Amino acid sequence: MQPILDQYTARTLAPGAGSPSDGGLIASLAFLAFLALALVAASYPLLSAGALALAVALAISARSLARHVDPDTVRRVSLPGIGTLEYRFTRT
Repeated sequence: MQPILDQYTARTLAPGAGSPSDGGLIASLAFLAFLALALVAASYPLLSAGALALAVALAISARSLARHVDPDTVRRVSLPGIGTLEYRFTRT
């Protein structure tokens, strides 16, 4: 009878060899989220088109606003117990 250790390879004896990697879990969850989004889009096409139009409008508005913000005029206010508030003045 052979000892049990002779039947195992170095990979199975390595620490953590049996645990799945985090990258595979994240990819699997992202794929399931994509499938769920596709199912919702197919079930509610008008709502999906409206949400897509809203997202595009928000992206365009954010880019437009970002062009008017002067990066040299950043102000910070420290609020005790809350944190630091950062605000900017826009160019005219």
